[in-house]
Amino acid sequence: MLLNLTCRLPEEPVLLGQVDDSYMANIWFSSQVGNCLLLSAHYNQMLHFTLTKDLYSKLSTFFQTSCKWYKVCVGKLLPTLEERYPRRHIELEFYTAERPILSIDDMATVNSTFYIDMKIQPEKGKPDVRDVLARLEMESILSVIPALYNNRICGEVNGTKLKFVEDFSRVGNISDTFLQTLELFLTPMFKVSADSLLRIGLPIPMVENMTLKNNSRIELSKNTIGIYADLNFLEQ
Repeated sequence: MLLNLTCRLPEEPVLLGQVDDSYMANIWFSSQVGNCLLLSAHYNQMLHFTLTKDLYSKLSTFFQTSCKWYKVCVGKLLPTLEERYPRRHIELEFYTAERPILSIDDMATVNSTFYIDMKIQPEKGKPDVRDVLARLEMESILSVIPALYNNRICGEVNGTKLKFVEDFSRVGNISDTFLQTLELFLTPMFKVSADSLLRIGLPIPMVENMTLKNNSRIELSKNTIGIYADLNFLEQ
């Protein structure tokens, strides 16, 4: 198990698919494997990241606490921010509120709940404000089409749905307009980030000097991932 943890999730039965004799190996494994990995990632705070104005250029203006009348920024949507912290930028710290859940049918879907802490981004020469000014809750549904590439289970995002609600705020009421604007900005960025991780993928444990051929394929069924593979044996 990842990071030496024992997975205590209930076992999920593996539904064996139709054997395809045209491949050297037919392998099926339960979605519990993915859920155990997600449990470890949550437990060890690996699903923890911070968005700042420096990561994406489109966030530079939106994260400002003060901006000109013709621009959209958090200071306009949350006037208390501009009153208390003028000419600053916010940052958003994301971390999972509970373990994400992987479900598999004809597609792989990951349901996650994140907390988002809103803070003032530290800037040289300006007062350091480390208080959590507001906390939001983000529910995300990520649909993934898996694929095999270079001995890894990779994938492509097929759909992304985010929903934001307020947990608490020390900078005034979090309006629906703010939440909708945040969704508009973050949904494409969340998809791009997920796509980047999926392109890296998860390595498939292999015997030394053995790889999967390019004609290998992956199939999904209820709570089960099936891999149909031909193998390459590398000369030493």
